[in-house]
Amino acid sequence: MEIKRFLPPVVTDFIRRNKKIVRFKNYEDALSSCSNNAYRNEELCNLIADKTSIHITSLKEPFTLNPTTVYLAFSLNYFVNAFGKKNITVLDFGGACGIHYYEVKKILPQTISLKWIVVETSQMVYSAINKKLVNDELSYTTDVENIKEPVDFIYSSSALQYVPTPYNLLKKLVAVKAKMILLNRMMFNKRNYEIITVQRSFFSANGLGKLPAGYSDKLAEYPHTTMSIDKVHLMMTDAGYFCFSDFNESSGSFLLGKEEILGKGLLFILK
Repeated sequence: MEIKRFLPPVVTDFIRRNKKIVRFKNYEDALSSCSNNAYRNEELCNLIADKTSIHITSLKEPFTLNPTTVYLAFSLNYFVNAFGKKNITVLDFGGACGIHYYEVKKILPQTISLKWIVVETSQMVYSAINKKLVNDELSYTTDVENIKEPVDFIYSSSALQYVPTPYNLLKKLVAVKAKMILLNRMMFNKRNYEIITVQRSFFSANGLGKLPAGYSDKLAEYPHTTMSIDKVHLMMTDAGYFCFSDFNESSGSFLLGKEEILGKGLLFILK
């Protein structure tokens, strides 16, 4: 089963100013209203791969760190201290072309060894491999079920909101029984219900960095589900996890009228 989703965009002022909010009953209705098939768009995935290739060449001291990378590095260091294991297998759900791996690898101690598996769409996987964004530690697959080895740590940055059934996908992730799960750059509804809308962004807002030469800026559209934070906490508790850390991280969220929206990062540990 392929996960029909790609790396969500960096939130821009364009999105924040988009006051017109249309709600949908389900993901399928929202998808049918989108003007392009952004989830499997070859040009967009290639653009993100090119941006990643350019960005990793700029990862030199002094590093320019963002909260996403800081929280990830903190969590991986905590894993080493808590479990005494320096060889960590990471499942990165929705990790695009491996940008999270490349960034955190630059700032983690060299004594920590990573096996980093990105779960992405087939087009994103193809674009990443075609740009040679693979190595002995970094690999790609299109489904969680393709990973047969034990996973120590699950990471997902602003990705669950963009899949057709986010709660079912979360169940799939917790079934892996990783010792730690970090959900970063999440957009939650403070109330106990979901909000399904269509999010819009320009191609240039996807991935890190400027629009590479040879690409034209276009508008992408994709369904977005704002999950209930209470439901997520309940699911994680029922699966045997407790929330070790809760931090504010609004870079993956935007306003939805008068709804009580929370931008959060949540770190869970298996009891």
